[in-house]
Amino acid sequence: MKTSLYISNFRDLRKILLKLMIFSPLLLLVIAVNYFVDIANIYSKSDYYDFIAKSIYSNKNVYGITNLDERILQKTLINFPQKKSKDLVIIGSSRSMQIGNNVFPGNVFNHSVSGASIEDYLALIYNYYKAGRLPTHLLLGLDPWVLNKNNDQSRWQSIASDYFRMTEVLNIPHKNKISSTKQLNLISFTYFQKNINNFTKVLKRKVIDHHQLVATKDQTIKESSAILSDGRRLHGKDVHDLTAESVKKSAISFAQNEIVYSLRDFAELFTPNIKIIEKLILFLKKNHVSISFFLPPYHPEAYRRLIKRENTKIIINSEDAFRKIASKYNISIVGSYNPFTYNLKESHFSDGMHPKEEAIEIIF
Repeated sequence: MKTSLYISNFRDLRKILLKLMIFSPLLLLVIAVNYFVDIANIYSKSDYYDFIAKSIYSNKNVYGITNLDERILQKTLINFPQKKSKDLVIIGSSRSMQIGNNVFPGNVFNHSVSGASIEDYLALIYNYYKAGRLPTHLLLGLDPWVLNKNNDQSRWQSIASDYFRMTEVLNIPHKNKISSTKQLNLISFTYFQKNINNFTKVLKRKVIDHHQLVATKDQTIKESSAILSDGRRLHGKDVHDLTAESVKKSAISFAQNEIVYSLRDFAELFTPNIKIIEKLILFLKKNHVSISFFLPPYHPEAYRRLIKRENTKIIINSEDAFRKIASKYNISIVGSYNPFTYNLKESHFSDGMHPKEEAIEIIF
């Protein structure tokens, strides 16, 4: 009996070993491509980020930026040697990227990243905290999906370690580290496909590296977008030359999508994130950082439709929740998801969810 059981176990083990032998070369290939090609510069950080940071802190604007990890760039910018702490720091999503010296004078910097989630807030603030350079004032751009458990945002994982450290500082529970580390990206077949599809472009960047970038004090509209010396974004011609009709059509399409950006299955507000925001507020106040909230508006045509749809009208509740938090902690709040609050027009938007700089100036 023992002998037959031993033989059976041996056969099972042999099958497992054979499968490993077959698939291990493929796995090794995926890991090698993801690590060495690395389209987002997650692992092979070159002087690409340092060049951008050095240029920006030399009061220059940087054009020609492609294929980078926005979170890694912001982390580099925060930790790059600086003369003094910031008076005002802005952290939000791409909907908050137009805020800077256009409305606030002085030592201001915008660290907003596309699709910002609560994990991004904690991770970026942690970098300022550990560097001993917390700003005097923090403007937090808050989108409705911050309170959506199913917002599908995962880009924060490239700075996951900083998020985890900040959860420890705030003494709050966090997501499973095993499923949320950048190491897991090494075996990601999705990332592997992106690296293969962009191999030539990445190879060119690896050879030329930062020499494709243009650092200048000029703020003229160019083909590509730019990061300005205060961290805000300047759109390229592809956005700047859009007609009002095409923007309106885009806004309507955006609001009619079966799944609207980051609002999937948004049936109720995720209260744990409300508690995290409150703990973050108390931490910042304790460290003498004053706080303001910014609620970025939607395009008028998009907003009209979103508040009528059963699965997206909860954005009204999100705004109410943020206003209650602001009232509770005596925090100033500006903006609204409702563009009509500020009499914003269709011409003040570049699509269904992104206000232009003119809209920001009106709001502030």
